[in-house]
Amino acid sequence: MKHLRTVTLAAIAALALAPAVMASDEPHDKAIDREGRPIMDERGNCVQTKWHTANDICGAKAPVAPPAKKEALKLTREERTVYFDFNKSTIKASEQGKLNSLIKALRDAKEVESVDIVGHTDRIGSNSYNDKLSRKRANAVRAYLARHGAGIKVRKVDVEGVGKNDPVTHCGDLPRAELIKCLAEDRRVEIRLNYAK
Repeated sequence: MKHLRTVTLAAIAALALAPAVMASDEPHDKAIDREGRPIMDERGNCVQTKWHTANDICGAKAPVAPPAKKEALKLTREERTVYFDFNKSTIKASEQGKLNSLIKALRDAKEVESVDIVGHTDRIGSNSYNDKLSRKRANAVRAYLARHGAGIKVRKVDVEGVGKNDPVTHCGDLPRAELIKCLAEDRRVEIRLNYAK
């Protein structure tokens, strides 16, 4: 009878321990709750059930892929050029969108070290007048970038006016109204980006 009681108690103990034994055959080495999450102790460490690192659900974190390397900021000359009306230094509404796109690109670009803002005019007018007008245009663009460009991390911004010394158009002798229209691309500010090496 005593032997039967011992066998019965052993059978009850075996049945009680069966879930724990079965749980240890699961593909993990840590104690888990009903939802399959690892159980943590009071210090935030996983409760260890056996020492097999191949199936360690609490061990080293999954490897994280390195962040993708950003491509260098590539903007066309047109995307970096702002055009002005004849004899004006105010930025046209149609050109503000271009500057806003440039600002967004510069915020994301880490490789741009400095920016040169170069103002230009057409050939109509005196050299001294056009030099002043080209600087006013360049300063208008610089002011716009400063006002709207929060978050741009560029070490240096240089502003320059070159007047009518660097035309991109080739207009012959035309009546004044046609000449003004033909020279439109000379009335510009070019934004040049200098990259870190």
